[in-house]
Amino acid sequence: MPKLYLNIISLSHGHYKFDDLDKIRVNVTSYPMREKQEYFLVWKDTLRMNHKWVFEYTENYPITKLLITIRRKSFFDNDPILGTFEIDCQNIPLSGAIHDMIVDLKSRHNSSTDSILMNCGQVRYQVYYDTPGAFPVMDRLHTKGHMRKPNISPGNIEKFSNKYHQRADNDISNILGNVRFVDQF
Repeated sequence: MPKLYLNIISLSHGHYKFDDLDKIRVNVTSYPMREKQEYFLVWKDTLRMNHKWVFEYTENYPITKLLITIRRKSFFDNDPILGTFEIDCQNIPLSGAIHDMIVDLKSRHNSSTDSILMNCGQVRYQVYYDTPGAFPVMDRLHTKGHMRKPNISPGNIEKFSNKYHQRADNDISNILGNVRFVDQF
């Protein structure tokens, strides 16, 4: 049975000013089953969040969308919504292709106040299905094209290790090179 993975890598703020220790709650709801999962973190960790959620995919109730809501924990303000975004899961292939996206958070009207938040920040996330019998997820992240098992012998272990680390460093720099954060106060 395939599993749907959602990995939120980073979250940038819009026009908000936060303390580094302000608590943030991230809710992920899968539809049509309305399964909810929560994650708590402090604001200073949002730029390197990298948290993964896993959802079971069944043929009777396939996941059609994920709704992600980000709130600031506040006893007095009734946990104001910082932003939301949706992921349409019907367009994600079961083959395991990784969708790496940067999206703008949408504002939501907060019922306790009359203000509508305009610039809510951005989120970088990855979403994919992991199907049994397919290659492990980590192998798909670091390879391009067809996978082949390297021929490792005592003579070329160091050569292979250097080549692998160089390829991983290049992949990381390519990924981080595409991340853009917009700060507006």
